[in-house]
Amino acid sequence: MLKACEEEVNLCDRKPCLNNGTCRGNQTTYWCECPPGYSGRHCDANVNECLSSPCVHGVCEDGLSGYKCYCLPGYGGDHCEFEYDECDSSPCINGGACEDLVAGYRCHCGPGYQGRRCQVKVDLCQPNPCPPPAHCVDKGNNYSCICHPGYNG
Repeated sequence: MLKACEEEVNLCDRKPCLNNGTCRGNQTTYWCECPPGYSGRHCDANVNECLSSPCVHGVCEDGLSGYKCYCLPGYGGDHCEFEYDECDSSPCINGGACEDLVAGYRCHCGPGYQGRRCQVKVDLCQPNPCPPPAHCVDKGNNYSCICHPGYNG
């Protein structure tokens, strides 16, 4: 028969660690080893992983033992670290040069074209660039002046 105060008690037997924390200790002291995402003496505090600003170009939403990044337009990747190159799809036509922007692009159109994608043909003879009495002929991306008889140049 056991006499009073002869039975050793392990403080971990009380299961003081929450959220699947592992208790380590003996009859006089204990500590909790917390799983990822938890902290505190008893693993009772959710770690806010967003405090380290893991989302480079986005908004962080903290979760239980993790986080999620919601990327701003034009960015991607697990941490919103990549900027999309909208020029990769070659959106500019008719010889237009593409300039990549954040969440967009800009086409720099060559002579004779305009529009967001350089899709609109411009009449280079309007208004007439030729001095009177010459007649303008639009040739696609340039023009020529046809002189009346008796004129040249």
